[in-house]
Amino acid sequence: MTSHLRFGAKFFLLLGLLSTSFRGGAQSPLDVGVHLTPQVRYITSSPADLRQTTIPTVGEDGLAVGFGGGGYLEYEFAPGWSARGGVDFSYKRNHYTVKRTFTETGEVVEGHNRIAYASIEVPVSLVYHFDYLRHDNRYLIGVGTTLNRWNGAPTFRTRFFRKGTVDEPVSVAKHTFTVFGGYEHPVSRAFVLSFEPYLTYVPSEFLLETASRSKIFLESGLSVRLRLDN
Repeated sequence: MTSHLRFGAKFFLLLGLLSTSFRGGAQSPLDVGVHLTPQVRYITSSPADLRQTTIPTVGEDGLAVGFGGGGYLEYEFAPGWSARGGVDFSYKRNHYTVKRTFTETGEVVEGHNRIAYASIEVPVSLVYHFDYLRHDNRYLIGVGTTLNRWNGAPTFRTRFFRKGTVDEPVSVAKHTFTVFGGYEHPVSRAFVLSFEPYLTYVPSEFLLETASRSKIFLESGLSVRLRLDN
Protein backbone atom coordinates (compact mmCIF):
# COMPACT_ATOMS: atom_id res chain seq x y z
CA MET A 1 0.00 0.00 0.00
CA THR A 2 3.06 2.26 0.33
CA SER A 3 3.29 2.75 -3.43
CA HIS A 4 -0.36 3.81 -3.48
CA LEU A 5 0.31 6.36 -0.74
CA ARG A 6 3.12 7.78 -2.86
CA PHE A 7 0.72 8.03 -5.79
CA GLY A 8 -1.78 9.90 -3.61
CA ALA A 9 0.91 12.30 -2.39
CA LYS A 10 1.95 13.06 -5.98
CA PHE A 11 -1.68 13.69 -6.94
CA PHE A 12 -2.19 16.17 -4.08
CA LEU A 13 1.05 17.92 -5.04
CA LEU A 14 -0.32 18.25 -8.56
CA LEU A 15 -3.53 19.75 -7.15
CA GLY A 16 -1.49 22.32 -5.25
CA LEU A 17 0.51 23.27 -8.33
CA LEU A 18 -2.65 23.59 -10.43
CA SER A 19 -4.42 25.77 -7.87
CA THR A 20 -1.37 28.05 -7.63
CA SER A 21 -1.02 28.38 -11.39
CA PHE A 22 -4.73 29.13 -11.98
CA ARG A 23 -5.08 31.86 -9.37
CA GLY A 24 -4.98 35.28 -10.87
CA GLY A 25 -5.28 33.97 -14.43
CA ALA A 26 -8.11 33.87 -16.94
CA GLN A 27 -11.28 31.86 -16.35
CA SER A 28 -10.55 28.15 -16.70
CA PRO A 29 -12.94 25.18 -17.07
CA LEU A 30 -10.71 23.13 -14.74
CA ASP A 31 -11.25 23.55 -10.99
CA VAL A 32 -9.52 21.90 -8.03
CA GLY A 33 -11.11 20.99 -4.73
CA VAL A 34 -10.98 19.01 -1.50
CA HIS A 35 -13.67 17.20 0.48
CA LEU A 36 -14.39 15.57 3.84
CA THR A 37 -17.11 12.92 3.98
CA PRO A 38 -18.57 11.19 7.07
CA GLN A 39 -20.08 7.82 6.19
CA VAL A 40 -22.49 5.28 7.66
CA ARG A 41 -23.37 1.73 6.52
CA TYR A 42 -25.75 -0.91 7.84
CA ILE A 43 -24.54 -4.48 8.37
CA THR A 44 -27.06 -7.27 7.77
CA SER A 45 -26.55 -10.90 8.82
CA SER A 46 -28.27 -13.87 7.23
CA PRO A 47 -28.12 -17.63 8.00
CA ALA A 48 -25.48 -19.60 6.09
CA ASP A 49 -23.79 -22.94 6.72
CA LEU A 50 -20.19 -21.85 6.27
CA ARG A 51 -18.19 -24.19 8.50
CA GLN A 52 -19.18 -27.38 10.33
CA THR A 53 -18.91 -27.04 14.10
CA THR A 54 -20.69 -28.23 17.23
CA ILE A 55 -20.63 -24.69 18.65
CA PRO A 56 -22.05 -22.45 15.89
CA THR A 57 -21.63 -18.69 15.87
CA VAL A 58 -24.19 -16.31 14.35
CA GLY A 59 -23.86 -12.59 13.68
CA GLU A 60 -26.54 -9.97 14.17
CA ASP A 61 -27.24 -6.74 12.36
CA GLY A 62 -24.87 -3.88 13.13
CA LEU A 63 -23.49 -0.54 12.07
CA ALA A 64 -20.41 0.63 10.20
CA VAL A 65 -19.13 4.18 10.38
CA GLY A 66 -16.21 5.85 8.70
CA PHE A 67 -14.89 8.91 6.99
CA GLY A 68 -13.32 9.78 3.70
CA GLY A 69 -11.37 12.71 2.41
CA GLY A 70 -9.29 13.70 -0.56
CA GLY A 71 -8.68 16.01 -3.45
CA TYR A 72 -10.18 16.15 -6.91
CA LEU A 73 -10.24 17.90 -10.27
CA GLU A 74 -13.49 19.06 -11.84
CA TYR A 75 -13.67 19.92 -15.56
CA GLU A 76 -16.64 21.70 -17.13
CA PHE A 77 -16.90 20.25 -20.64
CA ALA A 78 -20.31 21.75 -21.54
CA PRO A 79 -22.66 24.35 -20.00
CA GLY A 80 -23.90 22.83 -16.74
CA TRP A 81 -21.98 19.56 -17.20
CA SER A 82 -18.71 18.62 -15.54
CA ALA A 83 -16.58 15.56 -14.85
CA ARG A 84 -14.79 14.87 -11.57
CA GLY A 85 -11.87 12.66 -10.74
CA GLY A 86 -9.61 12.41 -7.74
CA VAL A 87 -7.90 10.36 -5.06
CA ASP A 88 -9.51 9.61 -1.68
CA PHE A 89 -8.39 8.12 1.59
CA SER A 90 -11.06 6.38 3.68
CA TYR A 91 -11.19 4.60 7.03
CA LYS A 92 -14.01 2.20 7.99
CA ARG A 93 -14.99 0.84 11.43
CA ASN A 94 -17.48 -2.03 11.48
CA HIS A 95 -19.15 -3.30 14.64
CA TYR A 96 -21.82 -5.94 15.23
CA THR A 97 -22.88 -8.48 17.86
CA VAL A 98 -22.17 -12.20 17.48
CA LYS A 99 -23.65 -15.10 19.50
CA ARG A 100 -22.20 -18.53 20.17
CA THR A 101 -24.57 -21.39 21.01
CA PHE A 102 -23.56 -24.55 22.84
CA THR A 103 -25.85 -27.16 21.27
CA GLU A 104 -25.62 -29.65 24.15
CA THR A 105 -26.74 -27.21 26.85
CA GLY A 106 -28.45 -24.48 24.81
CA GLU A 107 -26.27 -21.86 26.50
CA VAL A 108 -25.73 -18.70 24.43
CA VAL A 109 -22.64 -16.54 24.87
CA GLU A 110 -22.60 -13.06 23.35
CA GLY A 111 -19.61 -11.21 21.94
CA HIS A 112 -18.73 -8.51 19.44
CA ASN A 113 -16.87 -8.25 16.16
CA ARG A 114 -14.97 -5.08 15.33
CA ILE A 115 -13.28 -4.83 11.93
CA ALA A 116 -11.39 -1.77 10.75
CA TYR A 117 -9.54 -1.08 7.53
CA ALA A 118 -8.22 1.83 5.48
CA SER A 119 -8.25 2.21 1.72
CA ILE A 120 -7.10 4.45 -1.10
CA GLU A 121 -9.74 5.01 -3.77
CA VAL A 122 -9.95 6.56 -7.23
CA PRO A 123 -13.50 7.97 -7.66
CA VAL A 124 -14.89 9.54 -10.84
CA SER A 125 -18.30 11.11 -11.42
CA LEU A 126 -20.47 12.99 -13.88
CA VAL A 127 -22.17 16.11 -12.51
CA TYR A 128 -24.99 18.29 -13.79
CA HIS A 129 -25.42 21.80 -12.34
CA PHE A 130 -28.80 23.49 -12.56
CA ASP A 131 -29.19 27.17 -13.42
CA TYR A 132 -27.90 29.74 -10.97
CA LEU A 133 -30.25 31.09 -8.32
CA ARG A 134 -29.92 34.27 -6.30
CA HIS A 135 -26.43 34.99 -4.95
CA ASP A 136 -24.98 32.46 -7.42
CA ASN A 137 -26.29 29.46 -5.46
CA ARG A 138 -27.26 26.37 -7.45
CA TYR A 139 -28.30 22.75 -7.11
CA LEU A 140 -26.57 19.73 -8.66
CA ILE A 141 -27.07 16.01 -9.24
CA GLY A 142 -24.65 13.34 -10.34
CA VAL A 143 -23.62 9.71 -10.66
CA GLY A 144 -20.24 8.16 -10.01
CA THR A 145 -18.18 5.05 -9.51
CA THR A 146 -14.92 3.94 -7.97
CA LEU A 147 -12.44 2.95 -10.65
CA ASN A 148 -10.29 1.08 -8.16
CA ARG A 149 -9.68 0.63 -4.45
CA TRP A 150 -6.58 -0.55 -2.61
CA ASN A 151 -7.36 -1.87 0.86
CA GLY A 152 -4.90 -2.12 3.70
CA ALA A 153 -4.79 -5.21 5.88
CA PRO A 154 -7.90 -5.21 8.12
CA THR A 155 -7.55 -5.32 11.89
CA PHE A 156 -9.84 -7.60 13.93
CA ARG A 157 -11.13 -7.52 17.47
CA THR A 158 -13.37 -10.57 17.63
CA ARG A 159 -14.71 -12.80 20.40
CA PHE A 160 -14.91 -16.17 18.66
CA PHE A 161 -13.25 -15.98 15.24
CA ARG A 162 -9.90 -17.73 14.84
CA LYS A 163 -7.56 -16.34 12.20
CA GLY A 164 -6.60 -18.79 9.52
CA THR A 165 -9.94 -20.59 9.40
CA VAL A 166 -11.00 -18.50 6.36
CA ASP A 167 -8.73 -17.47 3.49
CA GLU A 168 -10.39 -14.07 3.01
CA PRO A 169 -12.55 -13.13 6.02
CA VAL A 170 -13.15 -9.56 4.77
CA SER A 171 -14.21 -8.93 1.17
CA VAL A 172 -14.67 -5.34 -0.10
CA ALA A 173 -15.72 -4.49 -3.65
CA LYS A 174 -13.17 -2.57 -5.72
CA HIS A 175 -15.91 -0.89 -7.76
CA THR A 176 -19.00 0.97 -6.55
CA PHE A 177 -21.95 2.93 -7.93
CA THR A 178 -23.05 6.25 -6.42
CA VAL A 179 -25.93 8.69 -6.89
CA PHE A 180 -25.82 12.09 -5.23
CA GLY A 181 -27.29 15.56 -5.15
CA GLY A 182 -26.16 18.79 -3.64
CA TYR A 183 -26.27 22.50 -3.08
CA GLU A 184 -23.47 24.94 -3.93
CA HIS A 185 -22.86 28.28 -2.27
CA PRO A 186 -19.98 30.67 -3.09
CA VAL A 187 -18.17 31.70 0.10
CA SER A 188 -15.90 34.17 -1.71
CA ARG A 189 -14.97 35.20 -5.24
CA ALA A 190 -12.57 32.28 -5.43
CA PHE A 191 -14.13 29.45 -3.41
CA VAL A 192 -17.40 27.49 -3.62
CA LEU A 193 -18.72 25.39 -0.74
CA SER A 194 -21.08 22.48 -1.46
CA PHE A 195 -23.01 19.93 0.60
CA GLU A 196 -23.70 16.67 -1.24
CA PRO A 197 -25.65 13.80 0.36
CA TYR A 198 -25.11 10.51 -1.46
CA LEU A 199 -26.07 6.84 -1.60
CA THR A 200 -23.56 4.22 -2.74
CA TYR A 201 -23.87 0.54 -3.64
CA VAL A 202 -20.75 -0.95 -2.05
CA PRO A 203 -21.05 -4.74 -1.63
CA SER A 204 -18.89 -6.01 1.23
CA GLU A 205 -18.87 -9.26 3.17
CA PHE A 206 -17.50 -10.52 6.51
CA LEU A 207 -17.05 -14.29 6.92
CA LEU A 208 -16.26 -14.39 10.63
CA GLU A 209 -19.12 -16.63 11.81
CA THR A 210 -19.73 -20.31 11.17
CA ALA A 211 -23.51 -20.13 10.62
CA SER A 212 -24.16 -16.70 9.11
CA ARG A 213 -22.89 -14.17 6.59
CA SER A 214 -22.59 -10.49 7.45
CA LYS A 215 -22.94 -8.16 4.48
CA ILE A 216 -23.05 -4.48 3.60
CA PHE A 217 -24.89 -3.33 0.49
CA LEU A 218 -25.42 0.42 0.84
CA GLU A 219 -23.44 3.33 2.22
CA SER A 220 -24.75 6.84 2.80
CA GLY A 221 -23.06 10.03 3.86
CA LEU A 222 -22.64 13.75 3.39
CA SER A 223 -19.75 15.07 1.35
CA VAL A 224 -18.64 18.60 2.27
CA ARG A 225 -16.61 20.07 -0.59
CA LEU A 226 -14.57 23.22 -1.01
CA ARG A 227 -13.70 24.04 -4.59
CA LEU A 228 -11.42 26.69 -6.06
CA ASP A 229 -13.58 28.22 -8.80
CA ASN A 230 -11.16 29.13 -11.55
